Amino acid sequence: MSRSWFHGVKGSRTRYALHTAGQILILSPAILVCAASLVIHRRRVGMVGRLSPVISCFIPPLEALLRSVSVEERRDWLILNMSRTDNHFVEQVYGRAVRILGSREKWRRSSYLWAARLTHRLYELLEAKSDPAWMSRRHVIQLRRSETDAAWENLARLGIDRDRPYVLVVSRHNAYYERLAREGVVVKGRAVRNPREETYLEAALAFAASEKAQVVRIGRDMPPLASSWTARGVVDYAGVGRTDEMDVVLASEAWFMLNGATGAFWLTEMFHRTQVHGDVYDARHVQIDGSIFTLQRVRDVATGRLLTLREMLLHESRYSDERHMERLGLELVKNTRADLLGAMAEMVERLAGRWVDDPERVHRQATYRAIVAEYSSEPTWMGRGWPSDRFLIDNPDLLE
Repeated sequence: MSRSWFHGVKGSRTRYALHTAGQILILSPAILVCAASLVIHRRRVGMVGRLSPVISCFIPPLEALLRSVSVEERRDWLILNMSRTDNHFVEQVYGRAVRILGSREKWRRSSYLWAARLTHRLYELLEAKSDPAWMSRRHVIQLRRSETDAAWENLARLGIDRDRPYVLVVSRHNAYYERLAREGVVVKGRAVRNPREETYLEAALAFAASEKAQVVRIGRDMPPLASSWTARGVVDYAGVGRTDEMDVVLASEAWFMLNGATGAFWLTEMFHRTQVHGDVYDARHVQIDGSIFTLQRVRDVATGRLLTLREMLLHESRYSDERHMERLGLELVKNTRADLLGAMAEMVERLAGRWVDDPERVHRQATYRAIVAEYSSEPTWMGRGWPSDRFLIDNPDLLE
Protein backbone atom coordinates (compact mmCIF):
# COMPACT_ATOMS: atom_id res chain seq x y z
CA MET A 1 0.00 0.00 0.00
CA SER A 2 1.28 3.42 -0.87
CA ARG A 3 0.04 6.99 -0.87
CA SER A 4 1.06 10.31 -2.36
CA TRP A 5 2.84 12.22 0.35
CA PHE A 6 3.57 15.94 0.46
CA HIS A 7 5.45 17.10 -2.66
CA GLY A 8 4.17 13.99 -4.43
CA VAL A 9 6.76 11.51 -3.12
CA LYS A 10 5.47 8.02 -2.56
CA GLY A 11 5.74 6.34 0.80
CA SER A 12 4.04 3.47 2.60
CA ARG A 13 0.94 4.24 4.66
CA THR A 14 2.55 2.78 7.77
CA ARG A 15 5.62 4.94 7.35
CA TYR A 16 3.46 7.99 6.76
CA ALA A 17 1.39 7.31 9.90
CA LEU A 18 4.47 6.79 12.06
CA HIS A 19 6.15 9.87 10.63
CA THR A 20 3.05 12.01 11.27
CA ALA A 21 2.60 10.76 14.84
CA GLY A 22 6.26 11.32 15.65
CA GLN A 23 6.21 14.75 14.10
CA ILE A 24 3.20 15.88 16.13
CA LEU A 25 4.74 14.48 19.34
CA ILE A 26 8.09 16.21 18.82
CA LEU A 27 6.59 19.48 17.63
CA SER A 28 3.69 19.70 20.09
CA PRO A 29 5.15 22.63 22.10
CA ALA A 30 5.92 24.56 18.91
CA ILE A 31 2.50 23.72 17.47
CA LEU A 32 0.76 25.21 20.50
CA VAL A 33 2.84 28.39 20.27
CA CYS A 34 2.12 28.71 16.55
CA ALA A 35 -1.59 28.09 17.12
CA ALA A 36 -1.72 30.87 19.70
CA SER A 37 0.09 33.21 17.30
CA LEU A 38 -2.39 32.48 14.49
CA VAL A 39 -5.36 33.17 16.76
CA ILE A 40 -3.94 36.32 18.35
CA HIS A 41 -2.83 37.85 15.04
CA ARG A 42 -5.85 36.49 13.12
CA ARG A 43 -3.65 35.09 10.40
CA ARG A 44 -4.80 32.71 7.72
CA VAL A 45 -2.56 29.95 6.38
CA GLY A 46 -2.53 29.06 2.70
CA MET A 47 -1.06 25.76 1.53
CA VAL A 48 0.38 25.32 -1.97
CA GLY A 49 2.43 22.63 -3.69
CA ARG A 50 1.03 19.69 -1.75
CA LEU A 51 0.74 17.45 -4.80
CA SER A 52 3.79 18.32 -6.87
CA PRO A 53 6.91 20.50 -7.04
CA VAL A 54 6.04 21.85 -10.51
CA ILE A 55 5.50 25.61 -10.70
CA SER A 56 1.90 25.02 -11.83
CA CYS A 57 1.17 24.00 -8.23
CA PHE A 58 2.89 27.08 -6.80
CA ILE A 59 2.52 30.18 -8.98
CA PRO A 60 -1.17 30.14 -10.06
CA PRO A 61 -2.84 29.68 -6.65
CA LEU A 62 -0.45 32.12 -4.99
CA GLU A 63 -0.57 34.73 -7.77
CA ALA A 64 -4.38 34.70 -7.88
CA LEU A 65 -4.59 35.13 -4.10
CA LEU A 66 -2.13 38.02 -3.99
CA ARG A 67 -3.76 39.84 -6.90
CA SER A 68 -7.09 39.71 -5.12
CA VAL A 69 -5.97 41.22 -1.79
CA SER A 70 -4.37 44.52 -0.86
CA VAL A 71 -0.77 44.91 0.26
CA GLU A 72 -2.02 45.37 3.84
CA GLU A 73 -4.16 42.21 3.65
CA ARG A 74 -1.17 40.15 2.51
CA ARG A 75 0.26 40.56 6.00
CA ASP A 76 -2.66 38.47 7.28
CA TRP A 77 -1.52 35.48 5.25
CA LEU A 78 1.17 32.89 5.85
CA ILE A 79 1.94 30.57 2.93
CA LEU A 80 3.18 27.02 3.39
CA ASN A 81 4.89 25.66 0.29
CA MET A 82 4.75 21.91 0.80
CA SER A 83 6.92 20.98 -2.16
CA ARG A 84 10.54 21.31 -3.20
CA THR A 85 9.78 24.06 -5.70
CA ASP A 86 11.51 23.54 -9.03
CA ASN A 87 12.45 27.21 -9.23
CA HIS A 88 13.75 28.51 -5.88
CA PHE A 89 14.15 32.03 -7.28
CA VAL A 90 10.39 32.18 -7.90
CA GLU A 91 9.76 31.31 -4.25
CA GLN A 92 12.32 33.94 -3.23
CA VAL A 93 10.70 36.80 -5.16
CA TYR A 94 7.19 35.89 -3.98
CA GLY A 95 8.59 35.87 -0.45
CA ARG A 96 8.98 39.64 -0.77
CA ALA A 97 5.21 40.00 -1.14
CA VAL A 98 4.03 37.48 1.47
CA ARG A 99 5.64 35.33 4.18
CA ILE A 100 6.42 31.88 2.78
CA LEU A 101 7.68 28.85 4.67
CA GLY A 102 9.19 26.31 2.29
CA SER A 103 11.50 23.32 2.24
CA ARG A 104 14.34 25.30 3.80
CA GLU A 105 12.31 25.76 6.99
CA LYS A 106 10.73 22.33 7.28
CA TRP A 107 10.24 22.21 11.04
CA ARG A 108 8.67 25.66 11.26
CA ARG A 109 6.50 24.84 8.25
CA SER A 110 5.31 21.61 9.89
CA SER A 111 4.56 23.43 13.15
CA TYR A 112 2.38 25.98 11.41
CA LEU A 113 0.71 23.29 9.30
CA TRP A 114 -0.55 21.41 12.35
CA ALA A 115 -1.33 24.66 14.17
CA ALA A 116 -3.46 25.82 11.23
CA ARG A 117 -5.31 22.52 11.19
CA LEU A 118 -5.87 22.74 14.94
CA THR A 119 -7.30 26.27 14.69
CA HIS A 120 -9.21 25.66 11.42
CA ARG A 121 -7.23 28.37 9.63
CA LEU A 122 -5.76 26.23 6.86
CA TYR A 123 -6.80 26.84 3.26
CA GLU A 124 -5.45 24.75 0.40
CA LEU A 125 -4.91 27.06 -2.56
CA LEU A 126 -5.44 25.46 -5.97
CA GLU A 127 -5.23 26.64 -9.57
CA ALA A 128 -8.47 28.16 -10.88
CA LYS A 129 -8.38 29.72 -14.34
CA SER A 130 -11.92 31.00 -13.72
CA ASP A 131 -10.75 33.20 -10.84
CA PRO A 132 -11.58 36.88 -11.62
CA ALA A 133 -8.14 37.78 -10.23
CA TRP A 134 -6.62 36.85 -13.61
CA MET A 135 -8.24 39.95 -15.09
CA SER A 136 -6.40 42.13 -12.60
CA ARG A 137 -3.40 44.08 -13.90
CA ARG A 138 -1.97 44.42 -10.39
CA HIS A 139 1.70 43.50 -10.17
CA VAL A 140 2.44 41.23 -7.23
CA ILE A 141 6.21 40.96 -7.51
CA GLN A 142 9.03 43.24 -8.56
CA LEU A 143 12.53 42.25 -9.57
CA ARG A 144 15.50 44.19 -8.26
CA ARG A 145 17.69 46.16 -10.62
CA SER A 146 20.74 44.20 -9.49
CA GLU A 147 18.98 40.92 -10.39
CA THR A 148 17.95 42.00 -13.87
CA ASP A 149 21.33 43.57 -14.64
CA ALA A 150 23.23 40.44 -13.60
CA ALA A 151 20.88 38.20 -15.58
CA TRP A 152 21.10 40.31 -18.74
CA GLU A 153 24.86 40.35 -18.57
CA ASN A 154 24.80 36.57 -18.88
CA LEU A 155 21.93 36.50 -21.38
CA ALA A 156 23.85 38.86 -23.66
CA ARG A 157 26.72 36.37 -23.71
CA LEU A 158 24.24 33.77 -25.00
CA GLY A 159 23.33 36.07 -27.88
CA ILE A 160 20.04 37.56 -26.64
CA ASP A 161 19.63 41.27 -27.40
CA ARG A 162 17.61 43.04 -24.71
CA ASP A 163 16.78 45.90 -27.07
CA ARG A 164 15.05 43.67 -29.64
CA PRO A 165 11.69 41.96 -29.07
CA TYR A 166 11.91 38.24 -28.44
CA VAL A 167 9.44 35.37 -28.36
CA LEU A 168 9.95 32.59 -25.85
CA VAL A 169 9.34 29.10 -27.24
CA VAL A 170 8.83 26.03 -25.06
CA SER A 171 7.26 22.63 -25.64
CA ARG A 172 6.45 19.67 -23.45
CA HIS A 173 9.36 17.19 -23.23
CA ASN A 174 9.89 13.80 -21.59
CA ALA A 175 13.21 14.80 -19.99
CA TYR A 176 11.53 17.01 -17.40
CA TYR A 177 9.20 14.27 -16.18
CA GLU A 178 11.96 11.66 -16.25
CA ARG A 179 14.06 13.81 -13.93
CA LEU A 180 11.16 14.22 -11.49
CA ALA A 181 10.54 10.47 -11.53
CA ARG A 182 14.20 9.82 -10.68
CA GLU A 183 13.77 12.09 -7.66
CA GLY A 184 10.86 9.96 -6.44
CA VAL A 185 8.09 12.39 -7.41
CA VAL A 186 4.81 10.89 -8.60
CA VAL A 187 4.38 12.27 -12.13
CA LYS A 188 2.17 11.55 -15.11
CA GLY A 189 4.45 11.99 -18.08
CA ARG A 190 1.85 11.12 -20.72
CA ALA A 191 4.32 11.36 -23.61
CA VAL A 192 1.45 11.04 -26.08
CA ARG A 193 0.51 14.64 -25.21
CA ASN A 194 3.86 16.07 -26.26
CA PRO A 195 3.78 18.42 -29.26
CA ARG A 196 6.35 18.27 -32.02
CA GLU A 197 9.02 20.75 -30.96
CA GLU A 198 10.16 21.12 -34.58
CA THR A 199 6.73 22.53 -35.48
CA TYR A 200 7.06 25.19 -32.79
CA LEU A 201 10.56 26.19 -33.83
CA GLU A 202 9.57 26.37 -37.50
CA ALA A 203 6.52 28.50 -36.71
CA ALA A 204 8.47 30.79 -34.39
CA LEU A 205 11.24 31.32 -36.96
CA ALA A 206 8.73 32.13 -39.70
CA PHE A 207 6.94 34.56 -37.40
CA ALA A 208 10.17 36.17 -36.19
CA ALA A 209 11.40 36.72 -39.74
CA SER A 210 8.31 38.79 -40.55
CA GLU A 211 8.41 40.73 -37.28
CA LYS A 212 12.20 41.13 -36.92
CA ALA A 213 12.08 39.40 -33.53
CA GLN A 214 14.33 36.92 -31.76
CA VAL A 215 13.41 33.31 -30.97
CA VAL A 216 14.57 32.09 -27.56
CA ARG A 217 14.06 28.44 -26.61
CA ILE A 218 13.40 27.94 -22.91
CA GLY A 219 12.51 24.98 -20.72
CA ARG A 220 13.90 22.87 -17.90
CA ASP A 221 15.96 19.69 -18.41
CA MET A 222 15.91 20.20 -22.17
CA PRO A 223 18.62 18.55 -24.33
CA PRO A 224 20.64 20.91 -26.54
CA LEU A 225 19.27 21.68 -29.98
CA ALA A 226 20.92 20.48 -33.13
CA SER A 227 23.30 23.06 -34.59
CA SER A 228 21.05 23.38 -37.65
CA TRP A 229 18.47 25.19 -35.53
CA THR A 230 20.91 27.60 -33.94
CA ALA A 231 22.36 28.30 -37.38
CA ARG A 232 18.89 29.44 -38.44
CA GLY A 233 18.63 31.87 -35.54
CA VAL A 234 17.15 30.01 -32.56
CA VAL A 235 18.88 31.00 -29.31
CA ASP A 236 19.10 27.71 -27.40
CA TYR A 237 19.01 29.18 -23.91
CA ALA A 238 17.32 26.03 -22.54
CA GLY A 239 20.02 23.73 -23.84
CA VAL A 240 23.18 25.64 -23.02
CA GLY A 241 22.88 27.99 -20.06
CA ARG A 242 19.59 28.29 -18.23
CA THR A 243 19.28 29.24 -14.57
CA ASP A 244 16.29 29.86 -12.31
CA GLU A 245 17.08 33.57 -12.14
CA MET A 246 17.43 34.02 -15.90
CA ASP A 247 14.18 32.11 -16.51
CA VAL A 248 12.31 34.72 -14.50
CA VAL A 249 14.11 37.73 -15.98
CA LEU A 250 13.52 36.48 -19.53
CA ALA A 251 9.84 35.95 -18.79
CA SER A 252 9.50 39.44 -17.34
CA GLU A 253 10.43 41.19 -20.60
CA ALA A 254 9.26 38.77 -23.30
CA TRP A 255 7.02 39.96 -26.12
CA PHE A 256 4.96 36.81 -25.56
CA MET A 257 5.45 33.08 -25.11
CA LEU A 258 4.65 30.35 -27.62
CA ASN A 259 3.83 27.53 -25.22
CA GLY A 260 3.49 23.91 -26.27
CA ALA A 261 1.45 22.33 -23.49
CA THR A 262 3.73 23.18 -20.54
CA GLY A 263 3.31 25.00 -17.24
CA ALA A 264 6.21 27.34 -18.04
CA PHE A 265 3.74 30.01 -19.12
CA TRP A 266 3.10 30.85 -15.47
CA LEU A 267 6.50 32.55 -15.46
CA THR A 268 5.28 35.08 -18.03
CA GLU A 269 1.92 35.48 -16.32
CA MET A 270 3.72 36.70 -13.19
CA PHE A 271 4.52 39.82 -15.21
CA HIS A 272 1.31 40.06 -17.28
CA ARG A 273 3.12 38.89 -20.39
CA THR A 274 0.76 37.07 -22.71
CA GLN A 275 0.92 33.56 -24.14
CA VAL A 276 -0.05 31.63 -27.25
CA HIS A 277 -0.89 28.11 -26.11
CA GLY A 278 -0.57 25.41 -28.73
CA ASP A 279 -1.55 21.74 -28.57
CA VAL A 280 -3.77 22.07 -25.49
CA TYR A 281 -4.48 18.43 -24.65
CA ASP A 282 -7.46 18.84 -22.32
CA ALA A 283 -10.35 20.79 -23.81
CA ARG A 284 -11.74 21.54 -20.36
CA HIS A 285 -8.99 24.16 -20.03
CA VAL A 286 -9.97 27.57 -21.38
CA GLN A 287 -6.77 29.54 -20.87
CA ILE A 288 -6.47 32.66 -18.72
CA ASP A 289 -7.35 36.21 -19.63
CA GLY A 290 -5.30 37.69 -22.48
CA SER A 291 -4.03 34.42 -23.93
CA ILE A 292 -4.84 32.65 -27.20
CA PHE A 293 -4.91 28.89 -27.59
CA THR A 294 -5.36 26.01 -30.00
CA LEU A 295 -6.38 22.42 -29.25
CA GLN A 296 -5.06 19.05 -30.21
CA ARG A 297 -7.90 17.54 -32.19
CA VAL A 298 -8.97 13.95 -31.55
CA ARG A 299 -9.46 11.38 -34.32
CA ASP A 300 -11.50 8.19 -34.25
CA VAL A 301 -8.97 5.61 -35.46
CA ALA A 302 -11.56 3.30 -37.03
CA THR A 303 -13.40 5.90 -39.11
CA GLY A 304 -10.85 8.71 -39.39
CA ARG A 305 -13.47 11.20 -38.21
CA LEU A 306 -12.42 14.11 -36.00
CA LEU A 307 -14.39 14.45 -32.78
CA THR A 308 -16.33 17.61 -32.06
CA LEU A 309 -15.61 19.73 -29.01
CA ARG A 310 -18.69 18.29 -27.28
CA GLU A 311 -17.48 14.74 -27.84
CA MET A 312 -13.98 15.58 -26.60
CA LEU A 313 -15.34 17.08 -23.40
CA LEU A 314 -17.46 14.01 -22.70
CA HIS A 315 -14.20 12.01 -22.52
CA GLU A 316 -12.74 14.51 -20.00
CA SER A 317 -8.94 13.97 -20.20
CA ARG A 318 -9.13 10.29 -21.16
CA TYR A 319 -8.78 11.03 -24.87
CA SER A 320 -5.17 12.17 -24.22
CA ASP A 321 -4.21 9.47 -21.72
CA GLU A 322 -2.33 6.36 -22.92
CA ARG A 323 -4.17 4.28 -20.34
CA HIS A 324 -7.48 4.83 -22.13
CA MET A 325 -6.80 5.84 -25.73
CA GLU A 326 -6.42 2.37 -27.24
CA ARG A 327 -9.62 1.16 -25.58
CA LEU A 328 -11.46 4.24 -26.80
CA GLY A 329 -9.98 3.91 -30.28
CA LEU A 330 -8.77 7.50 -30.32
CA GLU A 331 -5.59 9.32 -31.33
CA LEU A 332 -4.39 12.92 -31.03
CA VAL A 333 -3.84 15.22 -33.98
CA LYS A 334 -1.00 17.66 -33.32
CA ASN A 335 -1.09 21.32 -34.28
CA THR A 336 0.48 22.37 -37.54
CA ARG A 337 2.79 25.27 -38.28
CA ALA A 338 -0.19 27.08 -39.85
CA ASP A 339 -2.23 26.61 -36.64
CA LEU A 340 0.50 28.26 -34.58
CA LEU A 341 1.20 31.05 -37.05
CA GLY A 342 -2.50 31.94 -37.13
CA ALA A 343 -2.63 32.17 -33.36
CA MET A 344 0.56 34.26 -33.19
CA ALA A 345 -0.70 36.65 -35.86
CA GLU A 346 -3.88 37.16 -33.83
CA MET A 347 -1.84 37.80 -30.69
CA VAL A 348 0.16 40.53 -32.43
CA GLU A 349 -3.04 42.17 -33.68
CA ARG A 350 -4.60 42.08 -30.21
CA LEU A 351 -1.48 43.44 -28.51
CA ALA A 352 -1.31 46.28 -31.04
CA GLY A 353 -4.99 47.12 -30.54
CA ARG A 354 -5.83 46.38 -34.18
CA TRP A 355 -8.03 43.33 -33.60
CA VAL A 356 -11.70 43.87 -34.42
CA ASP A 357 -14.30 41.49 -33.02
CA ASP A 358 -16.85 41.44 -35.83
CA PRO A 359 -20.20 39.61 -35.32
CA GLU A 360 -18.94 36.35 -36.85
CA ARG A 361 -15.90 36.28 -34.58
CA VAL A 362 -18.00 37.07 -31.54
CA HIS A 363 -20.39 34.25 -32.48
CA ARG A 364 -17.57 31.71 -32.83
CA GLN A 365 -16.08 32.67 -29.48
CA ALA A 366 -19.47 32.62 -27.74
CA THR A 367 -20.31 29.22 -29.22
CA TYR A 368 -17.01 27.73 -28.07
CA ARG A 369 -17.43 29.03 -24.52
CA ALA A 370 -21.05 27.90 -24.34
CA ILE A 371 -20.09 24.34 -25.30
CA VAL A 372 -17.32 24.21 -22.69
CA ALA A 373 -19.59 25.68 -20.03
CA GLU A 374 -22.22 23.02 -20.71
CA TYR A 375 -20.05 19.94 -21.14
CA SER A 376 -16.91 20.51 -19.06
CA SER A 377 -16.57 18.67 -15.76
CA GLU A 378 -14.13 21.32 -14.46
CA PRO A 379 -15.85 24.71 -14.13
CA THR A 380 -12.85 26.28 -12.35
CA TRP A 381 -10.77 25.74 -15.51
CA MET A 382 -12.97 28.17 -17.49
CA GLY A 383 -10.60 31.07 -18.11
CA ARG A 384 -11.19 34.16 -20.22
CA GLY A 385 -8.66 33.45 -22.97
CA TRP A 386 -9.60 33.16 -26.63
CA PRO A 387 -9.51 30.05 -28.81
CA SER A 388 -7.61 31.10 -31.93
CA ASP A 389 -10.11 32.51 -34.41
CA ARG A 390 -8.08 31.15 -37.32
CA PHE A 391 -8.17 27.71 -35.71
CA LEU A 392 -11.96 27.87 -35.36
CA ILE A 393 -12.33 28.94 -38.99
CA ASP A 394 -10.06 26.14 -40.21
CA ASN A 395 -11.89 23.58 -38.03
CA PRO A 396 -15.60 24.39 -38.53
CA ASP A 397 -16.67 20.88 -37.48
CA LEU A 398 -15.20 21.44 -34.01
CA LEU A 399 -18.20 23.50 -32.89
CA GLU A 400 -20.91 21.27 -34.38
